[in-house]
Amino acid sequence: MSCLRVDQIYLYLEEELAPMERQQVEGHLSSCPRCREAVAARAHLAEAAGTLPDLEIPGDFSSRVMSRIFAAKFSLRGLLMTLAVGFSLLGTTLGLLLVVTGQNLLGLFLSLIQYLLSNLKSLALPIIKFFKLSFLGVKILFHLLEELSSSLSVLTGIISPQMQIAIVLLTLFLCTTLFFIVRKRFFLGENHEN
Repeated sequence: MSCLRVDQIYLYLEEELAPMERQQVEGHLSSCPRCREAVAARAHLAEAAGTLPDLEIPGDFSSRVMSRIFAAKFSLRGLLMTLAVGFSLLGTTLGLLLVVTGQNLLGLFLSLIQYLLSNLKSLALPIIKFFKLSFLGVKILFHLLEELSSSLSVLTGIISPQMQIAIVLLTLFLCTTLFFIVRKRFFLGENHEN
């Protein structure tokens, strides 16, 4: 049996393995000091996490967070004005088309449909190729993510839990710092525009 994956270690510690698989894991642990250390470290980490006090979240926590994330930036009056302007522009454009072409509304729509259908025939092959390439791109992306996930699984089996925690904390720190830098630049740019 090859060395244990991280998910196998946690399933073993949580006693969620099938009896046969559990025997295989225990047999491997008896002969592999590296996996024994990994299991012991993760058991110690789980035990330490179990001693943490329960986190108490205030009752209005989610509403306060959501109000900060989705602060109302538009008014109903502004939305109605935007819709009114859009519809008036659409009506004006349609009226101008009717006057310029000298057709009635039905004739204009029929001409538009004929134009779209004639161009659709010539665009069918490029559209099909675009969707096929898009599908292949998504398939490749999922394959890359799967490989990255398995690589991370192997990597977490090699790195000690303390180092994993340090890497996670460093990543969180870098992401938070980047967020505040971008936020500061965005809001400074927004304030200068006003």
